[in-house]
Amino acid sequence: MEVADEDGALRVSNVYGSWPAVRAAAEAGDGLTAVLPSRSGRDVGWRGSRACAPQTVVESYRQAIGFRPYGEPRSLRRPQIGALHAVMGHWASGLADPGIVVMPTGTGKTETMLALLVAARMQRLLVLVPSAALRDQIAGKFETLGILQQEQIVTPAALRPRVGRLERGFKDPDEAARFVAACNVVVATPQILNKSVGNVRMALLSSFSHLIVDEAHHSPAETWARVIDDFSERPVLLFTATPFREDGRRLPGRMVFRFPLREAQRLQYFRRINYRAVFGVEDVDRELAEAAVGQLRADLAAGHDHLLMARAESIPKAEELGVLYQALAPEFSPTVVHQNVGVTRRKAAVTALRERDCRIIICVDMLGEGFDEPP
Repeated sequence: MEVADEDGALRVSNVYGSWPAVRAAAEAGDGLTAVLPSRSGRDVGWRGSRACAPQTVVESYRQAIGFRPYGEPRSLRRPQIGALHAVMGHWASGLADPGIVVMPTGTGKTETMLALLVAARMQRLLVLVPSAALRDQIAGKFETLGILQQEQIVTPAALRPRVGRLERGFKDPDEAARFVAACNVVVATPQILNKSVGNVRMALLSSFSHLIVDEAHHSPAETWARVIDDFSERPVLLFTATPFREDGRRLPGRMVFRFPLREAQRLQYFRRINYRAVFGVEDVDRELAEAAVGQLRADLAAGHDHLLMARAESIPKAEELGVLYQALAPEFSPTVVHQNVGVTRRKAAVTALRERDCRIIICVDMLGEGFDEPP
């Protein structure tokens, strides 16, 4: 559960207890949040109960998750339990190479990360993601342990981790160390992480015991590789659905688990795509938009809770499409998001999408890989 942070852009939040207790606590507004002020030299401030320290959370993970075969009650999915066994085996081998885990879209990468946090009793985990939207999504999953307790895969005695969202760089090494010390998990983008330099960066990164890289096909890029290199003597995992890059560069590590795409399709972890071709003669954008809006209206009339996403190649094109969709379907409140749109407006757009105040969103390089919104 997250409490607004008036002092800075760094938050640590969690709610403790079994699933029914957590739900009741969330409804009652009873939670714990650690807030680090933006000014250097001040200690972490707390709102709510201070009952559990980060180490207490880690200790609660002893025997908190079983390695039940898939198909049994309270078990992980087949790709998830396979990845869990493979990663634990890789770490037991003593090999220092980063482990690469390949899991197709829809097979449950994030819940696998959560299961590993509990099974390995990680002392302090850094999760690297490619975008702010994905940072908030992944952090939210860690704050609640996803559905692992709800499905009784993780025992009710396991405490929810303290999760930090890194939204700005640090200038003071003590400030960085205090913030990380307040967390079990920190989720960050490499761009924000690399704004902390020199001894500040060292103080920040040296505090973590493990690194998980999500959407790891980005990892050969310089900003990502710098972080991975700093973890050379500590366990590193690279999660991806697409281990191959267009530029041919290899991911840094050895593959420890790969779940085949054909098996994911056979098990219907994701469904068949109904492709409709649009052959524009005069105004391709308008004809495509009309077909898409028509499909959305038909899906809604059929009782499906669907949304429409239009992806553009440039910001000017996205703005142009926003005007077009607004003219065609104002009742769906078409919204444009891109890197020039402020953070507040971007968050408002995602909130409107999830609350269904908006059903059409036009994007440029946003809400793409890893973003979880099935409708």
